[in-house]
Parts: sequence; C-alpha cells; structure tokens
Amino acid sequence: MQKVKSVQPHSYTTLGFDVTDIEGAARRLADAGVSGTRYPGFEQDTLGIWTAPSGTRVLWFPDPDGNVISLSQSP
Repeated sequence: MQKVKSVQPHSYTTLGFDVTDIEGAARRLADAGVSGTRYPGFEQDTLGIWTAPSGTRVLWFPDPDGNVISLSQSP
C-alpha cells in the first residue's frame, strides 16, 4: 500500500477475497450499510451476488474511495 494525495478509482476489481460463505458475508456487509454494486447485463440475486457459468459466485462493492472490491466463492 502507498499513501497518495489523490485516488483515481478504476472500474475493475482492485482487491478480491475468496470466502466460504458469500451469502453470510453479503448479509454482514449489508447490515453495516454496504450494498453490492449492480452491473447491467449481470443477473444478480437480491444480495447483489452474481453466479458465473462456472458456478463461482461473486459480490462486488465499493470501498470508501470508490475502488471495486470483490468477494468470491467457488463451487
């Protein structure tokens, strides 16, 4: 990590974490006021989780600076 004067967020995932219970993690984030980012063309469930053709489930959400963070759970 590097401290900088300004941040230019990107539209792609900056940091991703593998989790074992993506629904539980999504609910805990929602309880803390963090909602998943919805993307056009992606069928996402009520928590904002998208299921890839491989079965991997992904949740994207912004950090306080607007960077895209993801959680993923493999089948």
